Amino acid sequence: MPQPSFTVDAATNRLGGFGYDANGNVISGLAGLTGTYTYDVENRMVNNGVETYGYGAGNRRLWKKSTVSGSWAEVYLYGLGGEVLEVFRGMMGLPLEQATVSPTQQAWFGGRLIEEKGDGDECGPAGDV
Repeated sequence: MPQPSFTVDAATNRLGGFGYDANGNVISGLAGLTGTYTYDVENRMVNNGVETYGYGAGNRRLWKKSTVSGSWAEVYLYGLGGEVLEVFRGMMGLPLEQATVSPTQQAWFGGRLIEEKGDGDECGPAGDV
């Protein structure tokens, strides 16, 4: 398998072949993504040409949605410790309960993931789904 080859600009410590904004965020050149990537004032990516992202308190991603045809969205619910409790997925314009993909559910205890269920899987110990 061929190994990727990168050049590094010693003056800026940045990889060659990528575009950067004034804050050092990559704005172009990522593999598989076209267009320009945009960031909010807190340097969080909000658009990569394929998906848009929304954030809330504590820099947690609250949602992401596709910007291409057949658009879908994900909404994230977090626990008090910051762990993702549930991810709801669905097609844009349909209520989440009519989603074509089942929600992912996670159970946390003592800061550890102990159960996970999603995409039609039966609930079981984490790692066994």
